[in-house]
Amino acid sequence: MRPFTQREAAVIRLLTFVGIDFAVLQITRTGLDKGYTDATTSFRNFLKRTGIHDFASQRPGEKFIKYVDVFGLTTNGPELFKLSFLRPAAKGGRMFRVSMVGGIKRPLHIQDTDVLMFSVRENQLQVANLTDAVHRMADSDHIGVSSGHTARGATIVTIAKNRILHVMELMPECEAKTGSGARAVEIGELTGMFLETHRTSLVNALVEELRGEGRIEPVPNDRGRFRLCR
Repeated sequence: MRPFTQREAAVIRLLTFVGIDFAVLQITRTGLDKGYTDATTSFRNFLKRTGIHDFASQRPGEKFIKYVDVFGLTTNGPELFKLSFLRPAAKGGRMFRVSMVGGIKRPLHIQDTDVLMFSVRENQLQVANLTDAVHRMADSDHIGVSSGHTARGATIVTIAKNRILHVMELMPECEAKTGSGARAVEIGELTGMFLETHRTSLVNALVEELRGEGRIEPVPNDRGRFRLCR
């Protein structure tokens, strides 16, 4: 698997910090052409611990294929697809495959070397094209749910906003601040400063959205510092 790009790695750090369980698969040209990819060890472990599928207990052969619903997080919102998990009978069943990659290729804009991110919400498998998502977010003029972002980008931004609020609630003596300060919760650190656009930084956009939603408010006589609304 190729190394993550800087933006991909930053989003992964953010989701890890938030505590979201996920797995990634890189799609190769061969995978795109054949419609399937190898299920890596980390991906198989993810499926098992989330209760989606256990490759170890699956018998080899076509007649033992397991079909699973998956929500693809597309630019038009979630769309339902199916993936299949197979242990080919060849080589003693020592291979593990995720098939029907071709079925999600166009809706998720999958290209050669793209990284897909899988997660589970309410026992439902979800998949997003991480590579495509960060490209689209970087190409936007603004960051935020209300700025015409994709569903995937909006989801990541929402997670970051909720994380900021969560930390502020746990540590009421601290206040969010866009700059530095010993007693301030550094919003940039919480979000990993994982994206900047051509015009607006993610940090400032998050602050403005939370302020616009009435969830945080400026601290009087302290420019750039914010606190939970009282």
